[in-house]
Amino acid sequence: PLKDLIKIAAYTGMRIEEICSKSRVDQGWLVIEDAKTVAGDRRVPIHPELLDGTFDRWLIYVANIKPNKYGNKSDAIGKRFGRLKTSLGFSDQQVFHSIRHTVSTELKRHDPSMTLIINELLGHEKPTDLSMGLYAKPIDEFKYDLIKSLNYNFTEL
Repeated sequence: PLKDLIKIAAYTGMRIEEICSKSRVDQGWLVIEDAKTVAGDRRVPIHPELLDGTFDRWLIYVANIKPNKYGNKSDAIGKRFGRLKTSLGFSDQQVFHSIRHTVSTELKRHDPSMTLIINELLGHEKPTDLSMGLYAKPIDEFKYDLIKSLNYNFTEL
């Protein structure tokens, strides 16, 4: 499950709790609801690399996680991630949220002109100007193209 969690984060940019309990699948999209912020409620396309069984395994695993007293499901697996990264020699500066930073960097590296769409994918606030903030609506095909641009060379540990 930890490997699947890391892979999902790397191909979506989602926060750990969003992956564990704040999202659902709807026709090829991850729908994040009740996120950390209003902008965090969003849709993220499912990357083709997650259709190799990763997502199916994860959905079975997460369905059986018992939430803690605050309703969070990510505590136990988050601690497992911490032990793994420490055993691999990563410092305290590298945390699960660092994966989100990597996704953001890779998306911007792929197409710096898509900042608005990248913000939507990651659940960040839109700009407040009228043309790009108020009037601009999400464009799903750009989201899918950006997510598909993520490419990693994962190896077995």
